Amino acid sequence: LQPLKLIIDNYPAGQTEQCHAPVHPHHPEMGQREFQFSRELWIEQDDFMAEPVKGFFRLFVGNKVRLRHGFVIECTGYDIDANGAVTAVHANYFADSKSGTEGSNNYKVKGNIHWLSTTDAVSCEVRAYDRLFNDAHPDAGGKDFILALNPNSKHISQGFVESGLANVAAATHYQFERLGYFVTDRVDSQADGLVLNRIAGVEGNGQRELVDMLFDLMEPDSGTATVNGKDVIHASQARIRALGQASDPLVQVAADYAREFRLLCLDEFFVTDIGDAMLLARLLDQLFAQGVTLVTTSNTAPE
Repeated sequence: LQPLKLIIDNYPAGQTEQCHAPVHPHHPEMGQREFQFSRELWIEQDDFMAEPVKGFFRLFVGNKVRLRHGFVIECTGYDIDANGAVTAVHANYFADSKSGTEGSNNYKVKGNIHWLSTTDAVSCEVRAYDRLFNDAHPDAGGKDFILALNPNSKHISQGFVESGLANVAAATHYQFERLGYFVTDRVDSQADGLVLNRIAGVEGNGQRELVDMLFDLMEPDSGTATVNGKDVIHASQARIRALGQASDPLVQVAADYAREFRLLCLDEFFVTDIGDAMLLARLLDQLFAQGVTLVTTSNTAPE
């Protein structure tokens, strides 16, 4: 969605070959999708760094990554314009490393990146939306809400998607791995001009945005907090130990939370340890009894 050209210097110009991937990674019954590999590709701009920071495992000069569902490549250089901006990245591919072949097991790399071939990628307009107002209470106290409008509430960019999306109907929903959830615009998206609206981010971004929106609706200083579910368990265990011989320390722990919070969000709410589950169950009962409202989020669907 922020395209940067990748040139595979040792791949023959004018040649293409098919790669394939599951339509849905967790539902093999949905079949496979196909897309082309070629000398010139598109990658995401943030998958390359000219000066990589510590812990960056994607493309930089001298590093190897796997093109997801494609080949392993090694970055050899990059081009810049007069202003120093990177305009293209160069790499060599390893012909025996194609995903799904025996040779692919010979390559161990830490980075995987998404890509599209310039030969069959479909151009699209991408609309990303943010909060309409910069102020959680734009008209409070007689304020002019117009002055609180967020000038960056709508960002439009030009990107590329797989050829399979070329003729999709309006109001069709998709998840783009690593990028978010999108829907084709019900009015503006046409056969000759694909328009995608971002619904939410992924890997916590969407849930984080929803929680932030909820908190924004609360009165200032109304006692709200977001904490990691495991942190709540560990903190509660520490408080129970500190209370020593109290008859029912969980009642006191819940009371401490209730004095501090009216609304508590437990982020990444996922418990596998039976002891933790028993402790949390009793703590939640006490929090409800104390009048605390709980919101939970998780990247794992409940069974």
